[in-house]
This record gives sequence, C-alpha cells and structure tokens, in this order.
Amino acid sequence: MNSRYVYSVIGIIILAILGYVFISMQPSSVDTTNYQATSTLPAQMVNVATSTDYTVVSGSYPQFADLPADFNKKIVDAVQAAIVDNVSASQENWQARVDTATPSDPVSKIPSADERFSLDFKTEIIRNDSNVVSVLLTIGGFSGGAHGFENLLSFNYDRAHKHEITIKSLENNDSNFLNKLSTISRTMLAKDLAQRANVSVNDIDQGMLNDGTQPKEENFSVFTLPNDHQVTFYFTQYQVAAYVFGDSRITVDLPLK
Repeated sequence: MNSRYVYSVIGIIILAILGYVFISMQPSSVDTTNYQATSTLPAQMVNVATSTDYTVVSGSYPQFADLPADFNKKIVDAVQAAIVDNVSASQENWQARVDTATPSDPVSKIPSADERFSLDFKTEIIRNDSNVVSVLLTIGGFSGGAHGFENLLSFNYDRAHKHEITIKSLENNDSNFLNKLSTISRTMLAKDLAQRANVSVNDIDQGMLNDGTQPKEENFSVFTLPNDHQVTFYFTQYQVAAYVFGDSRITVDLPLK
C-alpha cells in the first residue's frame, strides 16, 4: 500500500479523534437565554487535555455564560484551529525526521512519550466586570524546528453595548487613529527593546520595528482593556524584534493624542 496514502489515512483518523474529544469537552452549561447584559459571571474554564502519537495538548480556555454564543464560539474556534495545526505539523515534522534518518542515527517511526511535541493554552482574564470582558489567550508549544513558538490572541466584549470590541471599535471615528498609534508604538517599543537589550535606541532593528508597527489594523489586532481609559497592545514573536525578545507590549491612554 502506498505510504503516502497510509499517512493521509492516519492523519484523517487523528483529526477525527481530536474533533470528537474537543467537542466532548465543550461546557454544556453555556446558555445566554436568561442573562442580562449587565450581569457578571465568572469565566468557566474548559480544560484541554488530549494527545496523539505525536503531540500532547494541555491547558484551558474560557467560556462566558452571560455572553453571546458567537463570542464564545470565536474562542473555541481559535483553540480548535491551533490544535489541528499543531497535530498536523507535529506529524509532518516527525515523519521528516524518519525520512531523513540514517542507519547510524535511526529515528523510531513513532516518538516516545518524552519525545512528543506539545501545545499549551494559557488564559489571562484581564477584565471581567459589568462593562467589559477582556481576555488574553497565549498559545505556546513545540512542533519541530530550532525552538518553540508562542502566539497571542485577544477577545474583548462590551457588555454594556452588547458587541465585540475590535480595533475598529477603538478608532471611534478618528481617521488618524492608526497613524497616531503607529507613531506612539514605535517610540515606546524602541525604548522598551533598547532597555531590555541594554543597548541604545539607535541599535534596535528599525526595519523590523517599523514593519511590525505600520498603520494597519492587523498589526494592532491583539489588545486588552485593563480599564475604561487604557488599552494594552501586544506584539507577537518576530513582529517587531528578533525571537530572543519574545513578545512585546505597550499600554496607551485613550483617546490617543
């Protein structure tokens, strides 16, 4: 039987199993029917604990019983997409090791328990009050390569006005919002990166910094709301600086000046 066909079948089976496990972990008590927009309930944390022959998935993500189903589903979809990507990448990368192994340095067809790749979800509830829900979800792990990875996602909801808060919401009809934010973030990040690296601002890679802070919505799409007058923006690995710096973040006052 063709080996590529076998691997495809295995992949389909793994994804099907993951889908079943993931669906079975969804909280059955999330029901928005009888709640008012001003109610405040604790986040219900849903544990993610599953594994395949190639990867181990752990951690948790939040669901909010008093928020709309589509907002909760957005969080679930992000988690599920990360799991599917990691499972696929882990299997492909391990198979690449097998295919390039030599008789003097053999690699087992399936990794041992301590060799399996990983994926982990960490939730930080920045705010959960009668006005706003603000969540930072960190997705980290390893699926092959020189080092691990970390990605950041944020989810924000305005309880008072019943809508998701996006970067477009923050602009609030200020046509120059992104240009202001770009200028502010470059100045703040340059100082922060220089301090962390113990170098002068002039030694910072201005190319990466400027590219990652261009006045585009996607560059500022990850943010949280610590209070009614400030926003914290997050910049993921490689967005504004080399991998060694990890993620970066700045907190700015609203409205922008």
